Amino acid sequence: MIKKKLKQIPVSIVIPTLGYDHLQKCVHKINVSSFLPKEVLIIVPKDNYNKIKTYPTKYKNLKIRVLSSKKKNQIYQRIIGFKRSKTKFVIQLDDDVLIEKNCLHKLYQFKKKKKISA
Repeated sequence: MIKKKLKQIPVSIVIPTLGYDHLQKCVHKINVSSFLPKEVLIIVPKDNYNKIKTYPTKYKNLKIRVLSSKKKNQIYQRIIGFKRSKTKFVIQLDDDVLIEKNCLHKLYQFKKKKKISA
């Protein structure tokens, strides 16, 4: 069986989290999307880093970077993610958000159609 190469769009997803169980469902939904983001940045307080440090190896379709935060503060964690993202277009998700299969593609197409600057 030939594995179909999944399409990637130039989008970064930033997920601030404390590392709770619902994060896994969130990342799984991104992993099975019809179009994949260029990268997923998961920002977690350093106290909880060990809970999710294996995520980059769990999801083969995604390029995941787990970043450590000095503070347990969602805004602070988002800022870290936005600063460290490698694309012009960044989507921020809470760790309990479950996206639809075509969500990323629709958002990106809308951005391109409306010529929204990133």
